[in-house]
Amino acid sequence: MARTVIRRAIRRMPPCYGGRSIRYRSRVLLPWTLLALSAAEPPQAAALPPSPPVRDPLPADAGDGVLGNLFGARDPLRDRGIDFDGSLTLDFSGNATGGLRTGYWGQAFLDLGVTFDAGKLAGLEGGALRMDFQAWNKLTNESYPIGDFIYYDGNFPGQETPEVVLGVLYWRQKLLDDRIEVQFGKADASENFACVNGADDFISNYGGYVAGITQFLPNWGDPATGLEVAVRPVEGIRWQAAWYDGSTNAWNPGSGENGPRTGTRGPATFFDDPGAALLMSELQFEWSLGAGRDGLVKGGGWVHLGETGYAGPLDPATGELVTTVIANAYGWYATALQTVWAAGDDGPKVDVFGAVSWGDPSRNPVEWGFNGGISAHGVIPGRPQDSIGLMASPTLFTSDAGISPLGTNYRLPGGTGGSEVNVEAYWRVELTPWFAVQPDLQWIRTPSGALDDALVGTIRVDIAF
Repeated sequence: MARTVIRRAIRRMPPCYGGRSIRYRSRVLLPWTLLALSAAEPPQAAALPPSPPVRDPLPADAGDGVLGNLFGARDPLRDRGIDFDGSLTLDFSGNATGGLRTGYWGQAFLDLGVTFDAGKLAGLEGGALRMDFQAWNKLTNESYPIGDFIYYDGNFPGQETPEVVLGVLYWRQKLLDDRIEVQFGKADASENFACVNGADDFISNYGGYVAGITQFLPNWGDPATGLEVAVRPVEGIRWQAAWYDGSTNAWNPGSGENGPRTGTRGPATFFDDPGAALLMSELQFEWSLGAGRDGLVKGGGWVHLGETGYAGPLDPATGELVTTVIANAYGWYATALQTVWAAGDDGPKVDVFGAVSWGDPSRNPVEWGFNGGISAHGVIPGRPQDSIGLMASPTLFTSDAGISPLGTNYRLPGGTGGSEVNVEAYWRVELTPWFAVQPDLQWIRTPSGALDDALVGTIRVDIAF
């Protein structure tokens, strides 16, 4: 599921992931005020010699959040190759109709990360170690309200128990003037694969990655150990491939369910069970029409090796959900992005984007997934850092009688086939470079292909550290 993260310097551009970054460009004013008050001279007969300048304990530059320079520690650490970042995201939602239930739903997501630049620390140019500590909890005693197969909120991890995990721990090495990149470790696969460029600020998972791989892609909730290799033979062309631990969706005959989940585990199952693996390959082409009007198109394929269990329809004789076990699910996807208007390379811009994905309907709950939309950054007068967007995302489910989308995600009886359509509109308002508020409205037709239409509004609050 797409989550809120702060962009990493080692990330490629344009950004690709449903994370919602805050652009930090501010000064923290309170410390300056306190320093000015403390430095005020008391009345006295004789003038005192001038005091030495006092260093601002919390100066903030373009890469800092609300914590600024951490009393002078952040800049020296960054100069030495240690860069901290983080964010806290609070989502307050209400479902007006349909879904599993109406009413309030709230959740909190915390991401604290650090990047170690091996070039600065040890002279190993192009190398970086990335770590992210992540925590999630709901802010209500009520259950998840919508019942959608593609979650309306990308920070929802798919289960309602509190999550506290080391979600990211990988080494990434760039070689041959960055033409080759190799990454190994625990990661969110949607950082680099199957993501929908141009949809970064949308809240729903449709803005994070293509629908056809939802069941199998390791991401927030269940990131996994993986090996990634990327090659850029010439400017504008990039090919990458990956092998991820697929244990989360691997059928376990002993327990009668899929697992173990990779989210709270290390690399053991990556080495111990190579038969449960997700293999991916993706080819990307980029271009520029000048004046900031950049574009790209990419396509990829995937296969999940081994068996996976699905919950099917209700067995009237036993009152239990029927389990269907399939083998070697696979599919393909394609996405595209074009900046149709831009005021220069770094000015306001308008993007259009789209995606299509397919999964074998005898092995995957999603047969076809589509989405398309428009997003605009800095186009509102007087609001240069705000963004707005509109996106529509229809998903068509398999009609295979053994695979029920509602049963697979929620262990609830439901039919097969049908579709889910999500239409989302948002306005992200950056009140300061480290504090943003985002109203968001989504209409979800027939969640999981089986429930009444839902109408959910959300207020997202983002604080960057």
